[in-house]
Amino acid sequence: METAHLWRGRVVCEPCRRRLADGPPVDAAPGPAVSGLALASLICGVCSYPCLCGSGVVNWLGLAIAAVAVILGALALRRIRREPDRFRGRGLALAGIVAGAAALALFGAVMSYIYSDL
Repeated sequence: METAHLWRGRVVCEPCRRRLADGPPVDAAPGPAVSGLALASLICGVCSYPCLCGSGVVNWLGLAIAAVAVILGALALRRIRREPDRFRGRGLALAGIVAGAAALALFGAVMSYIYSDL
């Protein structure tokens, strides 16, 4: 019966040193995962713009989504900074914060223009 073991990072047959499995070395550890909060922040930040173009309830929904994007981005940055070996995605979180903040600023500018005549 053939026995297998690691040799130079590969699984090989012990007597003949023939490779038994292809792919990356068996002892390779996976890297940190992309933070779900960072991804959600970016998605909310981008999705808030079409809602801001609506009127009435849809416009206020865009405001809420933009605020959620900023909050999720801040939480993601905090988690990524505290656990860099588990999470990555700082750029996604920053992009979500910027997109959400820009949407909030756009909402404020539009509302001040609309209600400036009152």
